[in-house]
Amino acid sequence: MRISCNNVGIQKAVQIINKGGIVIFPTDTVYGIGCDPYNQNGVLSLYKIKKREKTKPFPVIGYSKKELEKIAEFNDKAEKI
Repeated sequence: MRISCNNVGIQKAVQIINKGGIVIFPTDTVYGIGCDPYNQNGVLSLYKIKKREKTKPFPVIGYSKKELEKIAEFNDKAEKI
């Protein structure tokens, strides 16, 4: 399903994510793929789609370190950044 990049499209993408779905979205250079990191079904679907080992974590993008600490671990190098 292709969704327009407007208010209606964004609302539809949010609905998909909230139901454990996956969305693909353009960035400045490549396309990203994502899901709700708090939804186990979404995360498992992402691992399946990417054919990624479950022991290998995904990169995570968030709006604050405090929010990211809920789902990600920061090593010493990441803490310095």
